[in-house]
Amino acid sequence: MFKGKDKFISDRLYLRTLDANDANEVYCSWLNDPEVNKFLATKHATTQELVDYIKEKNNHDDILLLGIFMKESNKFIGTIKLGPVDSILKKSNIAVMLGDKSSWGKGFGLEALNILIGHCFIRLKLEEV
Repeated sequence: MFKGKDKFISDRLYLRTLDANDANEVYCSWLNDPEVNKFLATKHATTQELVDYIKEKNNHDDILLLGIFMKESNKFIGTIKLGPVDSILKKSNIAVMLGDKSSWGKGFGLEALNILIGHCFIRLKLEEV
């Protein structure tokens, strides 16, 4: 279902498939911040754990793990994950994390969700997200 490098673009953001090079100290700091991880299952992560997580998600053809990036500056501000996708029931889940606190309250999370939800209903023909 998902192969290679996926990229989605909106007015202010682009979403692209994460790779091991994205597992950096900034990404790690988000997951180790109690304010950011308050509603996440993950409460702590190392860079190596992030590398393993990204590789594991990218090995599933029913999961899409994307980074959320500012279009103008290429600044990495968060992640959004689709999946696993149930192609029989035509449904999936989405999880979004804005790790960069300076990006909070500016509508970036909603914009990222809108990009991916549009892809879910239009391209993937899902019926429930």
